[in-house]
Formats: sequence, C-alpha cells, structure tokens
Amino acid sequence: MSNKSLFWIWHVGSRSGYIPIGFPAQLDQAIGVFLIDGADVGVLRSVVLPDRREAFCKTEQLCVAVWDTDRSIELFHTACPFATGARRLDPRFAGWTFFGNGNCDYVLGEAHQIERTEVVRARSLDSLASEGHSVIGMPSILSIDAQGASLAILLGASMVLDQHVDAIICETELIPFYGGTPSFSGTLEMLSAKGFLFSGFIEEATSWASPCRTPVGTRSRTLQGSLDAMFIRDPQQLPESLDPVRATRYVIAACLLGHADIAAAALMRVKDDFPESNDPTIVFARQLRDAVLEMPARFPPSFKEARLARQRDGRQSLTLMERDIIDTPFESCLREAGFTSLANQVRQFRTEQSGFVTS
Repeated sequence: MSNKSLFWIWHVGSRSGYIPIGFPAQLDQAIGVFLIDGADVGVLRSVVLPDRREAFCKTEQLCVAVWDTDRSIELFHTACPFATGARRLDPRFAGWTFFGNGNCDYVLGEAHQIERTEVVRARSLDSLASEGHSVIGMPSILSIDAQGASLAILLGASMVLDQHVDAIICETELIPFYGGTPSFSGTLEMLSAKGFLFSGFIEEATSWASPCRTPVGTRSRTLQGSLDAMFIRDPQQLPESLDPVRATRYVIAACLLGHADIAAAALMRVKDDFPESNDPTIVFARQLRDAVLEMPARFPPSFKEARLARQRDGRQSLTLMERDIIDTPFESCLREAGFTSLANQVRQFRTEQSGFVTS
C-alpha cells in the first residue's frame, strides 16, 4: 500500500487502539489512522472498531500529550489506565459508579485514584500538523477520547479544523465529572463558530452513571454522564465548484457519520472529472457521483406543493411501486462499497417518505 493515504483519521487517546468510528473492510487499505497518546501504550499494529472488528489499516503512532498550546502539563496516572489524563476527577463524584466495564462496579473514586504524577511536554494539534510528515496526512476526521480534555485539545487545533477536518467525534461530559461546567455546551458553541453542525451522539454503555452504589436488586434508571458527540462540517461552507479530491475526503467523512444526503449534495458540486486512481476512496466517490447523476429526481411534495395540491380536485397520488422497494443506483453503490447499514437506512427512509411522490 502506498504510504500516502488520502484519507486520515487522527485519534487522540489511543490507549487500546479502539476508535469510535467504523469503516468498511473494503477501505482498510485506503484509510490511515494516526494514534496519539500521552502515555506509552506500546506498539499498536491495528485498530479496533465499534463492531469489534480489528482493522489492519495503515497505523502510525506518537507518544505525546495533547493540549491547547505547547507547554508543560501534569499527567495523572490513575489506577485504571483508561482514566489517565491531564484532568483530575472532581471529588464530588468519587462515589459515583458506572457498570459496563466488565464484571464489576466501576467506582469513579477508585478508578481515578492517582498513583503517580508526571510532568510532560504537551503539544497542540496545530503544532503537530505544522511540522509536516512524509507519511502522515492531515486529518479528515478528528477523534478525541481524552478524559475531559476534549475542549482544550480542540482549542489548540484551530488551523487543523479550518483547513482540513470535515468530521469530529469527541467525548463530551453532560455531567461535569472533571469540575467546571459540562463540556458539551462549550464544545458545541466552539465548533458551531467553526462551521460544524452537531450530528448526534454515539451511545456507549459505559456512559451511563449512577449517583450511588447499590445492590443489584435496587438498581434503577441511571443518568447519562458522557457521550461521544459527532460533528460534521456544514456543507454550505464547501465551494460551489468542489475539487474532486477534496470532495472525496468530505464524502467519505459524511458517509462514515451516516449522512448520505450530505455526501450526495457535495458530489453535485464537483464539476471536474475525478482523477484516474486505484485509491478505493476516489473510486467510491466517482462511482457514487455517477449513481447520483443516474437517479431521477423523485421527492415527496414540498410544503408549498402540498398546499396547492389540496386546493385542486382529483389530485393523483402515486403509491409505492416495485421501483421504490429495490435498491436505487445510489444505494447499490453504497452497498458494494461496504456501507451496508447506510444503504439499508437510505432505502428505509426513501420508502417511508415517498408514499406520495412528484415526478
């Protein structure tokens, strides 16, 4: 495989090699993953995806703490290695528990007990990106799992966000486990100002927190403590005439976050021919653009059209036909590229929403 992958995911907080974004096996040889962690986590030859698939894609590592600027910070090594980070647990939550980390109650005060403190030299993502690298490309997706430090890390990635990143997945706190205010509100405000739209949450079982440790027989509904929040660049910020390679990065990011409609809209802005390439991401984007152009425009009526139709007598309604319950070229292209669940979702939405269509 060529060292110069077109599409890169940068993941801060690599620890076990798990990243919260999946991708089809067909794209393993085209996607590069840059794993960054402040602690020495050993050599990772692969990454683990949310469906527990081990992906042997191009993987590069860097052992460095990441913060808002280049400076020295304290790194707190905790009893649970996955809780190690630059933020201390607020003592108010020491008695709170999670369940889902194996066969035990994950008591926050026990897991976050500091075993040693280390002063390390932290770097900002902008600083790392400015150095350049012959192998590692700029991130199309930025993923952050850094124990309450997501907002600080994003503040140090202004240039990277402006010029390269199309999608972000970051752990955000809905309960301020690390003090201050819940980080989701600040992250949402900061990324909105950068031109990113909130896409939704990735729910994890370990995000549910209980304020008290009780026997199994009296457990009840718990609170949502934190979630991985997803953001995607506002497609209206893309140029009206979009470069095919730039479009490819955006389309892959949009599809990985489940936004097939946004991907299709971006492809309609590509005026030039896609370059001849064996890169699976470019091949997929070219084929998806061709599929979009092949499809007839069939939509449910707009609000205005529906209102006018109600004023007319004998409006003809077109019920679902066989063409509505088989794959369109667009859905077939998604399926062939390994985006099976996204293809199924698009078809489900299409059939549910096109009970009445206009030609």
